[in-house]
Amino acid sequence: MRPVLVVYTFSVNHPGTRFTVVKRFMLMNRSAWQRNALNLLRWLGKLRFMSTRRYVFLDPDGSAGDGWLHVVVEARTGVVYQQQCGGTACRQAQAEGFLVPLFGPDGLAALRELFEKHFRGAGTWDHGWLDSERSRLREGVGMIGYWACNGSEEELTVLRLDESRIREVDEAWIPVITADGPGFLVWANSD
Repeated sequence: MRPVLVVYTFSVNHPGTRFTVVKRFMLMNRSAWQRNALNLLRWLGKLRFMSTRRYVFLDPDGSAGDGWLHVVVEARTGVVYQQQCGGTACRQAQAEGFLVPLFGPDGLAALRELFEKHFRGAGTWDHGWLDSERSRLREGVGMIGYWACNGSEEELTVLRLDESRIREVDEAWIPVITADGPGFLVWANSD
């Protein structure tokens, strides 16, 4: 049997996805080509495309306890994380991106002290921050480590308060700068 030149062109154009084209040139006999084509069709049949955004509400029933700490790094992912914040003001905030679990018990304790004791859990949306309050906020955020990874190496970095968005700061919702870009530091709201 004589080999044939096979050119695969695979493209996906579905709402909510990026357009992708993959070309593959192969020299193979007819039966191998037919097997590969059938395998490709089976694989395509298993794909599920997300045509709309997905919403994830962080700890909607409070069952995760109050020791968790995450950052939502802003990115175009199609996944929107929602969070109750603002203490007893019970605001709802949301950001599109990816969620990174963090460990920073000292930083979390400092932030909870600031928002739950100093501000009495009443929220700080659009608050006029005093220098001493801003300093405490900056210090609390700076105590929290963030592991940056480029796919082969990891590096421990620290979060920084995004002072250009200070008006958005509220209990359990703090705009920060990570090694991967801007995001929001989130934890269990005190309400």
